[in-house]
Amino acid sequence: MKAGILTFHYAHHYGAQLQAYALMRAIQLLGVDCEIIDYVRKDNIEGSSLFKKGLSPASILSNADTLLHYGSLKKRHDRFDSFVADEMKLSGKFYGSYKELCDDPPAYDVYVCGSDQIWNPFIFSEKTYDPAFFADFAVNGRRVAYAPSFGVSSIPEDKREELARYLEKFDSLSSREKQGEKIIREITGREAVTVLDPTLLLPAEEWGKIASAAEACGAYPGTGKKSAKADSGRQNAGGGYILCYFITDARKYADYVGAVAGEYGLPVVSLCGSRRVVPQTKYKRLDCGPREFLGLFAGASAVLTDSFHGTVFSLVFEKEFYSFEASRDPSKAVGSRQHNILEVTGLLSRLYHLSSGSDGFRKLLGGQTGAIDYLKVREILQKKREESLSYLKNALTGR
Repeated sequence: MKAGILTFHYAHHYGAQLQAYALMRAIQLLGVDCEIIDYVRKDNIEGSSLFKKGLSPASILSNADTLLHYGSLKKRHDRFDSFVADEMKLSGKFYGSYKELCDDPPAYDVYVCGSDQIWNPFIFSEKTYDPAFFADFAVNGRRVAYAPSFGVSSIPEDKREELARYLEKFDSLSSREKQGEKIIREITGREAVTVLDPTLLLPAEEWGKIASAAEACGAYPGTGKKSAKADSGRQNAGGGYILCYFITDARKYADYVGAVAGEYGLPVVSLCGSRRVVPQTKYKRLDCGPREFLGLFAGASAVLTDSFHGTVFSLVFEKEFYSFEASRDPSKAVGSRQHNILEVTGLLSRLYHLSSGSDGFRKLLGGQTGAIDYLKVREILQKKREESLSYLKNALTGR
């Protein structure tokens, strides 16, 4: 049996590349010959380029900042490309458009569509679905969905019929979120299952095999003041820094980072999803590719993040962490990916909303929630991992 994956694998985005790698690797570990179909849209390539096209104020400011940090950002760009080349098994042919897929369809026994927002009708320039991510070009073979996301809470009326046509060809359906499960039921009348994001299919040992050591990323053990939490962090990870990974403007988290830095007595490393960092930053990392991303999480004593995948890898590497819901609307935190995974693992108290203010956060730091029981978390994740892998295995084999 041979499987071909359709997903976002080229984007210079940590979550996108790591979820693509994880799904490929998980299928390989199930004993199935698997590769990623090398389909990359033109707008995906442009979005991952070092410099932005056009003369809009946003593009000009972005390009000026890129020039200012060119050495680091070029290294980051090359590291993303290197990760794809070295770690991902790609199809022998590159496809730059859906037409190219239709003209010479890659042949597999099963086509796996997922994960990420591949079924979001609004993220593409055409503002509609890309049939490539439904394997609609395929002549033969099974179609399997693994953890795709629609990226919207409901499907507009003018897009429902088209979606139904694509989904009716699938042999097995799943979703990354409960809302996706509901959408599939409404559109097709069929049941789908909610499965783990692919990054949670692999244990820490698997991720450790491809992670670069934190020291290689320029993050070195600090010499902060003595504290029980700092000692605990060093014992658990061997690291001596607080990792900040914010995908929105980090400056709004300054008070919270300051509180954690004061509690732990360790230097702050900012892994830049956004180029704006908190003022406590000692090491600003603009040059990290996926391997370095993993290494920084593996080596940290504590993590602060407003990213779903930042939360995921904090759990994977069993870190003391504080996850922030970036939305200004507290109600939007409920149902978010961060909310869902922390609810499942019994760590919802670790999801903090800025509307609650820094005083409430300091109570959290003061031990109100207690230390994370990672033995319990490990058991929960292992059970969920087994359930997701069971779905995947059965879907691949047609059982």
